[in-house]
Amino acid sequence: MFLLLAGSCCAHAGPPQQLSTIVVNGAPLPVPGLGVPLAQVPASVQTLGSSDIANQPDAALPQLLQRNLGSVDVNDAQNNPFQPDLSFRGFDASPLLGTPEALSIYVDGVRINEPFGDVVNFDLIPLPAIARVTLMSGSNPVYGLNTLGGALSFETKSGFDFPGFAASAYGGSFGTRSATVEQGGHGAHFGWYLAGNDYASDGWAAHNPGRVRQVFAKGSYRAAATTLDLSFTGASNHLEGNQTLPLSFLDAPNQSYTFPDWFNNRFAFLVLNGSHRLSGDWTLAGNLYNRVLDTHGLDTNVSDDFDFTQPVTPDNPPGINEFGRTHEHARGGTLQLVDTRALFGHDNHFVLGASADLGDTLFAQDQQPAYFSDARESIGFAPGEPHTRLAARNRYFGAYLTDTFSLTQQLTLTLAGRYNHALIELDDRLGTALNGRHAYSRFNPAIGLNWNPTESLTTWLAYNEGTRVPSPSELTCADPNAPCSLPNAFLSDPDLQQVVAKTWEAGARGRLDEKWKWNASVFRTNLDNDLLFISLSGLKGFYQNVPGDRRQGFELGLDGTLGRLHASANYSYTDATYLSAFTESSPDNSSAAADGLITVKAGDRIPDIARHNFKLALDYAFDPQFKLGAQWIVVSRRYAHGDENNADMHGALPGYGVVDLDAHWYPTLAWDVFAGVDNVFDHRYATFGQLGENVFADPAQAFDPAHPVATQFRSVAAPRSLQIGFRYRMD
Repeated sequence: MFLLLAGSCCAHAGPPQQLSTIVVNGAPLPVPGLGVPLAQVPASVQTLGSSDIANQPDAALPQLLQRNLGSVDVNDAQNNPFQPDLSFRGFDASPLLGTPEALSIYVDGVRINEPFGDVVNFDLIPLPAIARVTLMSGSNPVYGLNTLGGALSFETKSGFDFPGFAASAYGGSFGTRSATVEQGGHGAHFGWYLAGNDYASDGWAAHNPGRVRQVFAKGSYRAAATTLDLSFTGASNHLEGNQTLPLSFLDAPNQSYTFPDWFNNRFAFLVLNGSHRLSGDWTLAGNLYNRVLDTHGLDTNVSDDFDFTQPVTPDNPPGINEFGRTHEHARGGTLQLVDTRALFGHDNHFVLGASADLGDTLFAQDQQPAYFSDARESIGFAPGEPHTRLAARNRYFGAYLTDTFSLTQQLTLTLAGRYNHALIELDDRLGTALNGRHAYSRFNPAIGLNWNPTESLTTWLAYNEGTRVPSPSELTCADPNAPCSLPNAFLSDPDLQQVVAKTWEAGARGRLDEKWKWNASVFRTNLDNDLLFISLSGLKGFYQNVPGDRRQGFELGLDGTLGRLHASANYSYTDATYLSAFTESSPDNSSAAADGLITVKAGDRIPDIARHNFKLALDYAFDPQFKLGAQWIVVSRRYAHGDENNADMHGALPGYGVVDLDAHWYPTLAWDVFAGVDNVFDHRYATFGQLGENVFADPAQAFDPAHPVATQFRSVAAPRSLQIGFRYRMD
């Protein structure tokens, strides 16, 4: 897969990047260290630097990635800015159990997909401390599990690279306020860096406030042959989200279907990274890490077992409050050896590495009988009772190698491969139904060619394979006769197969002149045994392997300056379809048979993936002290979950276009006073959809379980908002 912009796409209110000088430290190496020049990477690579991030101080991390990286889209399934689903070429990284996690996410060389469900919690990544973001396309096996569609790598700052002091603050619509402080410095051999961030918002809707507090600290050592970095990340976050709304509720999109729904994350993450040059050509690098995440949450749902012909009692409740507690402890490390000696008189870059990722999870869920107030608040009758107690152990081991060999000065061959072995053990603490032991192994290969006929033109062709294994949450929720809800209520289920991605990609990137660069790429990824969450009703369903599906498409990009104007445009086309026919349960689909089954045909489009994605960013510098920027994002229609056969009467979610504006005033070199307006025209649009049953279909939106209505539920994006703030930087 080859993304389109080799790092240039749509920088929002920032200067164009000079990609010709970039050495991609994160590609193809999982551990930061000696990388290869961009011209020798047989994939599409996009990068964001600290200056791009600093120019957008009022953006949450997912929003920053959507604005600046080609083929990246987000949906607001949980209606808070820190926990959306992030999609790249139709492959997802999401905080929500039930989403097929098909992107691997790294911070300082550590894979941070969580042990229990491979989910990604973007609220735990401290944006102010990020020095560089690198997005690699394809199924590069070197990055390990979940690299089906790509790998996203974050590298953090150190006192050697970012000495000085910086502070920023902003406030705006919906009671939003945020403050960030950074301080770094270094001596001859030792450096230090500290950052803190505090964000709070009342939320644009009735029940979606949020509070995000993050700290980051790093101590560094630099010598002629040795580098060491010890970093700590901590977070204490509380986020609430509105649920998706049935179509009949969309005239007032700031309401909740039921409430409250919230979760708290308490997080501690320690990483030791180091490298030592053994000789002029040999370098040993590695890391050790320890991550602890405690998540507490409440999810309110309508009870499937409620008998509306009987009185409402604690034994016959209309609603269920599900209290979930998850303790996840992940630790491990990676060791890699880099050899840059010439081979047969030709330049050569060889890497050999091994990794171990060990995860232990304690999952607990209590269920509380509840009733609904006139405002649809779910109020408990009595204390919750234990429903699930599950202990899970992940043991992931890998060994990888990659070799980049210069056949000629213009032609480079890359060979890579990785062997993965995964062991997952489940221990039911309330009985024996969930007990299980699952093992998966596979070797994934890769091959690529780069041809660079001139300094201003790079072309590549590549084939690679990647794997994802079922997570503990999926292995305990795979029976259509015993569906689970999200967060999951688990039952004993059949085994699942690992997913295998096979990707072809080709592309080119180059420069028209010193001011303009362009990118083009085409890709095709076939998935065998893709693992999907089959929705039975609302958030209830089960996991199932499907025979196969495909994402294929192309991307185009152009970036440059014309006088005082900097412009970048990015278009991507993604055709995501099923390759084989299968039958699934979707009783809320209007085309379902009497037994609730639908037949999905080869060629039907995969839900929640838009075919067309276009981004245009314009920045105009009136003078050195004032700059105005605008961005236009256009996304085409997509089908809702549960409509895998594309036949539900409600059709696809409409496409949308949204415009953002920002302005920067620089009274001195140290100060940046900024203002931004998101969704300038206050366009109401939906970014996520699913089929479900509305039991509040009464004209007054009162609880009416006797007359449920099968309908489409949608998650509506935030309305127009304004932010004003400042940033101060003293080196």
